[in-house]
Amino acid sequence: ANVLKTLNFATGSSALNPADDEAIRALVNDIPDGDLILAIGYASETGNVDSNRTLSSDRATAAAQLISSIKRPGQFTQAVYLGQTDRFSSRIPERNQLVEIWRIRKKQ
Repeated sequence: ANVLKTLNFATGSSALNPADDEAIRALVNDIPDGDLILAIGYASETGNVDSNRTLSSDRATAAAQLISSIKRPGQFTQAVYLGQTDRFSSRIPERNQLVEIWRIRKKQ
């Protein structure tokens, strides 16, 4: 498993920008059939816990829906949300407003 791309989001937003759209399209094209493409959503610790859980879910879902719309039949996708985090920066909350796109290789 490895992280292929990190998508950053504005505060309170789950909208993908055109550059994210292009990057996802390029990534999906290069992933072999049988592999799982995971979209993992996060939110900063700023604001309400419940709202941030929903926001992280909305971010992951937005990325996974785009992947699902362009993937080949032999590829798989899943949205996962982890809610609030300071994993990426404890001093700069905006660095935690993201989605990681992971590739999980098919077991040989």
